[in-house]
Amino acid sequence: MPQLHTGNSIPAIGFGCAGWGTGPDAAEDLFDKKFEAAYASGYRLYDCAEEYGPVENDIGRLTTPVREQVYLLTKCRDYRPGDTVATVLPRLQASVRRMCPGMEKPCVDLFLIHEPVIGPEGRVVMWEALVELQKLGETKDIGVSNFGLKHLLTLPAPKPVVNQVELHPWCQHREMVEYCNKNGIIMQCYAPNARNKHADNPVLQEISQSVNRSPTQVLLRWSIQHGYIPLPKSDHAERIKQNIEVFDFTLSEEQMERLDALGADGDHPVCKSYDDFCD
Repeated sequence: MPQLHTGNSIPAIGFGCAGWGTGPDAAEDLFDKKFEAAYASGYRLYDCAEEYGPVENDIGRLTTPVREQVYLLTKCRDYRPGDTVATVLPRLQASVRRMCPGMEKPCVDLFLIHEPVIGPEGRVVMWEALVELQKLGETKDIGVSNFGLKHLLTLPAPKPVVNQVELHPWCQHREMVEYCNKNGIIMQCYAPNARNKHADNPVLQEISQSVNRSPTQVLLRWSIQHGYIPLPKSDHAERIKQNIEVFDFTLSEEQMERLDALGADGDHPVCKSYDDFCD
């Protein structure tokens, strides 16, 4: 497993839980079936957030019997004007308790600031609250999500262990990734297959046929070979299983270079770009 700069290990792939607790799939039995398919397929990292509705509660309920076998990650951006560490900390602790119901000493594996939209002051207060949460033993590691280079450069110590962003060949954040690599910050990738927006790309199709894998599997493998941690998600048991079957093949150096070249004309995110509007 990859190792964080704190010395703790983290699974090389995770399951994205955004959307599990909303819409037509909010029914508990459907949520349970998704988790059962993911766990049976080998996923151990579950990427949650306070913003994802009942996901923290549901993942906490479902993972309680297997807590020692899973890696729990959650995120929060609940900063309000005038907040201090003392007012933010209880909200972070509430997320931890939702993820670890019934535990005498609740503790998640990784807690992130969800987005930089809370502004420079909010980011500092949230970060200092996460540092305090870690000192209390309620999270093993702390990191950030959706942070651009300018946000990372103004974050006080300690360094985050990960930065979770949209990351795929068409959105590579080259300058920011270079900074993270130099500073021991691991990249986590949501939308690692660009939400299938480029599934018909000729280069991707050719490589997919060459290695006899789906386009999504090729993109997940691209992430892994770059040292990133992809966070695929799916509603379908067959695809859930397929998405984790990416550790028994390797892309050649030439194939990696051809995929890298797909981002030569800059970043084209399929989700919103926080660098565009966050100070």
